[in-house]
Amino acid sequence: MNAHPETTRHAAAESDYGPAQQDGLAMRDVTMLLGDGDDTVRALDGVHLTVAAGEFAAIVGPSGSGKSSLLAVAGGLAVPDSGTVTIAGRPMTAASRRARTALRRDLVGFVFQSGNLLPALTALDQLRLLTRFASAGAVHRDPMELLTEVGMAGKADRRPHELSGGERQ
Repeated sequence: MNAHPETTRHAAAESDYGPAQQDGLAMRDVTMLLGDGDDTVRALDGVHLTVAAGEFAAIVGPSGSGKSSLLAVAGGLAVPDSGTVTIAGRPMTAASRRARTALRRDLVGFVFQSGNLLPALTALDQLRLLTRFASAGAVHRDPMELLTEVGMAGKADRRPHELSGGERQ
C-alpha cells in the first residue's frame, strides 16, 4: 500500500504463517498501479496476505493507503499488475473475467458501503434474487432464515429506503 508499505508486508507473509491454506485466500507479491504517467500511484506494493477459510481479517489504514485496492484485488473485482491471488486454491489472477465472476459469486462476500440494493424489492426479495443467480454447486440458504439470523425477520417486507444504513448492509 502506498502510504505505509511495511503494513502490507507483515500482515500475513507466507514466511510468518506457513503456506497458504488450500481453502482460503492467498495473495503473493501483489502489486497494483493506479493512474497514468506522472500521476501513477503504487496502490499495492509486493503484498503477501494469507487468510484461512473461516478466519476474519480487518483491513485498516488511513485514507489513500490502498485498502479498497487490496479488497478489490482479493475479491477478484480487479486484476493486479503483478503477483498471484488464489481463493480456495483456485487462481483468480490467471482466470478469465467470466471465471473470476463465477468464483466471486460462489466464494466471496462483499458488504459495499452503498448497499447496491434494488429500490423496488423488499429485503426478503433482495435475498431471493441472489439465490436465483447462485450456481448449482453453491450452498443455498433460506432467505427468511438469513434475515432471522441478523435480527431482521420483522423487516422482511421493507424496501431499502425504509431500512437504516446498517440494515441495508
